[in-house]
Amino acid sequence: MRMMRLSILPLVLLVGIASRYAEAQPAAEEALELTSQRRLIDVSAVAVYQSYDDHDLNVSQFSIPISVSIPIGRATTLSLRASRASVTSSEITDLSGATDPQVVLAYARSAGAGSVVFSLGINLPAGKQELTTEEFQTAAFLSQTAFDYRVPSYGQGLGLSPSLVWAIPIGSNAVIGLGGTYNYRGSYKPINTLEDDYTPGDEALVTGGFDARLGPTSALSLDVTYTLYSTDKLGEQEVFEAGAKTTLTALYRYLNGFNELRILGLYRRRAESEVLMEGTLTRQVSQTIPDQIMLQVTYRLRLSRSFSATLLVAGRKFDETEIVEERTLFDVGVLPSMRVSKTATIVTRFIYTAGTITGFEASGGLVMRF
Repeated sequence: MRMMRLSILPLVLLVGIASRYAEAQPAAEEALELTSQRRLIDVSAVAVYQSYDDHDLNVSQFSIPISVSIPIGRATTLSLRASRASVTSSEITDLSGATDPQVVLAYARSAGAGSVVFSLGINLPAGKQELTTEEFQTAAFLSQTAFDYRVPSYGQGLGLSPSLVWAIPIGSNAVIGLGGTYNYRGSYKPINTLEDDYTPGDEALVTGGFDARLGPTSALSLDVTYTLYSTDKLGEQEVFEAGAKTTLTALYRYLNGFNELRILGLYRRRAESEVLMEGTLTRQVSQTIPDQIMLQVTYRLRLSRSFSATLLVAGRKFDETEIVEERTLFDVGVLPSMRVSKTATIVTRFIYTAGTITGFEASGGLVMRF
């Protein structure tokens, strides 16, 4: 295993902080259903335990993500998300605390034959910041995408993410969509020894998608997203610029009565990044953030009116970077759920991971709709 090099601050900042937004775009993904029917309030609280071994290093995390979605009228939805997590390890420093709460306000309206959704996401800087150097090294470990920890980061600066998505049907069996998001990132101190604030670069995202019904029981979705990043700064010094990211996603769905098959494929490619070296931003020949390929197959079985189970198998590959070796992972899991009342469902998740990294995830909680 290649160890993280704390002597190269921008590189560590990249791993521990810049990936805070690498995979998540909640504001752009909010969707609203335009309907005259009463929409429901959704509440989710799940306890998650994850433990992974990377060569001789074991790191476990216990987290409790909580989310609430509240309809306001027939076209507006307010969503709230927050988490608390604790990390334990015999090799690196323990870390615990709350994450920044996130608020998303989404509004949808008809636009001719299609519809438009505008949303504004806000990241409130209330989570744990100004970590010790040892705690920051733990946070940097958590942020690596291959581990897929439910809480990959803690406190950050103020964030604002306005987005606009437009979708229009093509005939009776297909829909196309276009969207864009701008993510503003405010300054903060990730490490308590820094004299200057760290300002992550803003990002601009454009996306296009195509959904088609292939038959009475099957459908195919294709999406492409392109993301550009501005330069990260430490005080007034430019220290890092992430390379542009291109993400291709394909999803096939097949319904068999109450059962559902899903096949998800993902390819994520990143251009070379620039890192501060000897006073100037220098393009890296090797990758700083890994490219990724993933194939995931799930099959949801309805075993009774109140009980169902989803079977999952997946393969993931992450290219070699400046910090870590190439990683190939395989996941096998089962996701049972049981409806216990008209408003409440118990959800559980058990996933075992093998390959370059080994470990498991076990979770359970309650989802309510009322």
